[in-house]
Amino acid sequence: FFANSWVRLVTKFRHLIITYASLFLFAIPILSQISSAMMGSSSSPATEPAGETFAEAAADEVTAASGRNMPADLTTMNMMGMMQWGIILQFAIYFLTYAVDLCMAACMVTER
Repeated sequence: FFANSWVRLVTKFRHLIITYASLFLFAIPILSQISSAMMGSSSSPATEPAGETFAEAAADEVTAASGRNMPADLTTMNMMGMMQWGIILQFAIYFLTYAVDLCMAACMVTER
């Protein structure tokens, strides 16, 4: 009975990790991007820049987005790094829970 309850508990925990952990990890940066876009769009109206057409302004944005003229945003880089480590931790915890299954199986074999 003891082994069965531990295996059941760990199986439910693995199911929660698979179902919700990735959603949680990806929701934080997505919500951050949405909130910064909403805050940024309200402060800058869509008017034509002085002395430059919309096509020229769009070309400048593409050039800046390609990374040639724009320095990296450290907050975004840190968030991406934390998200990557979170995903690694998620997989590590998920696969470490199989140790309980193996331990309980070994205990059941030695009891017989």
